[in-house]
Amino acid sequence: MNPFLLWMRRRALVALLLILLLSVGTAFGSVGVSAYLAANRQTEVAVQAYTTVAIPYDPVWLGRTPVESFTYKQRPPCQYYDLDAILKDAPVEIQSCPAVPLQGIIPDSIPIKGADYSSATSSRGWGESPYFCCVVAVRCDRVTDISETNEIEMYNESGKLDRIWKMTEKNYSYRFTTVEPLCFPETSAGERPIKKTLQTTDNICLPDGSPIFEEGKTYLLWGQFVISAGFVADMFDEGDPTDIYRLCDSEMNGGGFSTSTEVLWYVQKGDIPYYAEYTGSVEDFLNSEEGKSWKDLIEAADRNHHSVKILATDSVESLAPFCTRYNDLLDGRYYTAEEARTGAKVCVVPALWAEKNGVHVGDMLPISLYAPEYDVIQFVGHNEGVVEYTGPETDQAELSICPSYPEDYTGQTDDYEVVGIYTCPPPEHNSLRFDPDTVLIPKGAVENADQYITEDMKHYPLLNAYLLPNGAQEQLESWLTEQGLGGNFLYFDYGYSVAEDAIEQMSDNGSRVLIGGIAAFALSLLLFALLLRLLTSHTARFMRLLGQSKKTIRRGFFRTIPIWTVSTVLLGGLVGWLSFDLICSKLLSKAVAFDFGLAGLAALAEAVVICAVLTAVGIRLSKTRIMRGGRT
Repeated sequence: MNPFLLWMRRRALVALLLILLLSVGTAFGSVGVSAYLAANRQTEVAVQAYTTVAIPYDPVWLGRTPVESFTYKQRPPCQYYDLDAILKDAPVEIQSCPAVPLQGIIPDSIPIKGADYSSATSSRGWGESPYFCCVVAVRCDRVTDISETNEIEMYNESGKLDRIWKMTEKNYSYRFTTVEPLCFPETSAGERPIKKTLQTTDNICLPDGSPIFEEGKTYLLWGQFVISAGFVADMFDEGDPTDIYRLCDSEMNGGGFSTSTEVLWYVQKGDIPYYAEYTGSVEDFLNSEEGKSWKDLIEAADRNHHSVKILATDSVESLAPFCTRYNDLLDGRYYTAEEARTGAKVCVVPALWAEKNGVHVGDMLPISLYAPEYDVIQFVGHNEGVVEYTGPETDQAELSICPSYPEDYTGQTDDYEVVGIYTCPPPEHNSLRFDPDTVLIPKGAVENADQYITEDMKHYPLLNAYLLPNGAQEQLESWLTEQGLGGNFLYFDYGYSVAEDAIEQMSDNGSRVLIGGIAAFALSLLLFALLLRLLTSHTARFMRLLGQSKKTIRRGFFRTIPIWTVSTVLLGGLVGWLSFDLICSKLLSKAVAFDFGLAGLAALAEAVVICAVLTAVGIRLSKTRIMRGGRT
């Protein structure tokens, strides 16, 4: 029988005490390694749970993005910078995170309109403007000439009156009777239905100055009909007609013709056909060659009645309303950075729209992406009560969408999984927020998304942000100040600055527990090795007296290594598991839970060290002298 195994059996109590000694050290070492790795892992999770966002901003002009631009005339003159180029040399890693506004068509969806929320005054006062793209057949009943002639005094350089210039602006008021609504969205609760009588006032006329409509004739009209509970509709009593807010698209679609005495606006050839005269029945006209374009227009308008606004961004948290908690997650989650990187077909939808359409987390939405024109309007204040419009140096701004047409289709239609629902209160008029029908998708999910970013969009704070490493804003701001660009960013870190000290303290404490655990393990292992060698040296000497070789002694001792190691590691692991919560709750945080995987890795590493030390002890025992001063 192996003499070393025989010694362990006869000296079982001593062997058990040695195992207990080493097990305690092993337990402390395992706790130290596990706590250190767990603390660092929790620190990384905590850091990644925050998103530090830098939004271009100037404290003098709220919302001004310091980007070099020659598109606008600045009042007062301002200098702009190419931030993307400048920030490439920043001492911290910084990522540009623009948002691309698009439009999504979702079949059979019900749009959000101004009447769905009583306090809404968005998109130039018309929360429903992208959807009220309607076609109605009417008969013109009355034409009223409301043209005005104004005299403008012209002075020379010396300040003397040079001449008086008379300007006549042709303007007509038209009243119609509705024959048939051809394309109109369903009326929402609280909306006023379209009335039999319509009216509009327009300064678009024929080139000779005559009105474009004639009494008694029938027409198709395409425009935005104000029938909601908005402020314009409220100007009329119940018996008054529905007001046609705009007969054409957001542009005038007209050209100017001026002489020294008059200015006329007239419809140019090639303009969008916002009206057409017809005779006979509406059906016959739409089936004719002339009416084909109107059938296409009706189909395009109908698609707008089932649309939502789209913001394609790779980080929901980078959007200004989410930074300020004006918008927040209600159900589900935001899409992840990995989903954004891979262009996953996922989306986050607003709560009001989701409720109206019966959409829940996990549903699939078939979304066709369109890229219609977006208007970015900047407000810089008031001059004697008149709002002044100019470029990026703004205190407020609006982002309003125009109706989409077949040529705006991007060719991209996919099913998007709803992963989250967010709260989106109705924005205030001219606010840096978006409407409660805005669906968020990863920018990477849109092919060639950057081509849909216009020059105007680059100056709109709602659509532009930069992502920084957490805790890097002070370093970045100091560097920007050296470049003469300090104070151009607002920073949002979602509370990371508050939690930063606690996160750093946890990491430091994890390092302390690791050092203490390794020290305890090393001390117990050293003491164990010395005692084991001392207690088993007489056995090795006896074996030498019997004439056994060094190799035989080593082989006999090495056979005991698994017993020492396995029993020590198992017992040490049990002690470490029992003591982990007690130690970590005092030094780290109760939130750091025991991880069997990390503990297993620590125990495996300790087992390797123990085996190496026991191997050294065995080699040393094989060299035991037979007698003092004698031969080995």
